[in-house]
Amino acid sequence: MASTNHTSAVSFSQLVHDPSWSTGDLILSIGLGQIDPPAVIESATARWLWFADLLDDPSRGVAAGVPALGQLCSRVAELCRQTAHTVRSKTLVAQWTSAAEDIAVARRTHRGSGVQEAADMLEDLTIDAFDLYERNDVTGAEAFLSYITTLKQIPSKAVRETLAWAAEWNVPPVISAEPEILRARTVGALS
Repeated sequence: MASTNHTSAVSFSQLVHDPSWSTGDLILSIGLGQIDPPAVIESATARWLWFADLLDDPSRGVAAGVPALGQLCSRVAELCRQTAHTVRSKTLVAQWTSAAEDIAVARRTHRGSGVQEAADMLEDLTIDAFDLYERNDVTGAEAFLSYITTLKQIPSKAVRETLAWAAEWNVPPVISAEPEILRARTVGALS
């Protein structure tokens, strides 16, 4: 590791460009809280949209790198987008539940580079969705770590460049505020 005296004042976005940091060092340091994950994780709305793009971007997304789970990645990406903008809904919870079941099936039936790691990421996102709807804290940290691990398993992926793209992702300009579900969580307005 480049140094053992990390603080959370150092960000992933800075270190992803530092060749002295291996991808493994980045994963470990984020997991230990020694470096901050990308800033996009701080905004719940942006985080859900970010994960959607990490899943289904045509050239850099997990769906492109793990074609065996491509359709499932695209489906979860759409659920992420809906979650970013939807007040708590039974329909959306049911869709997440269905996706969780399909992830379990895919985990048992598909093999290949990155499949299990991508399934971990999808599973982490479903857990985050369920936690959100149960009003538990959601950080996206586990899903992000699974994303990095997935990239490492995809043979032709330029991991460092893809991580730099993810770290530099910009919030789409149409986002002006957190969705109602996230505001309501803090005041306990949802039943």
